Amino acid sequence: MPQRKQQRVMKAAGDRPTSVRVPDRIWKSRRLRPGAKLFWCFVRIANHKGRWTFRYRHLREAIGVCQHSVRTFIRQLETARLLRVVPESLRTVTL
Repeated sequence: MPQRKQQRVMKAAGDRPTSVRVPDRIWKSRRLRPGAKLFWCFVRIANHKGRWTFRYRHLREAIGVCQHSVRTFIRQLETARLLRVVPESLRTVTL
């Protein structure tokens, strides 16, 4: 994982090293973009800390991508049945 992206995931984890077990189904998937895999790790860390609802702005800043990419990653993970999303509003999503 590139150093800059790793730092963003660490920020999401509260600046403490956090390990996430990534299933082979995700790790070996060629259909998922690398950004979607990173996004899955971020969501997994946040869910472990009790966070389920996010503003798109927070997701963009945490991962370091544009909103279009965030929506693309969410769509890919939903299609692969790795994530279930409940849209709260235009700015908020529950994962």
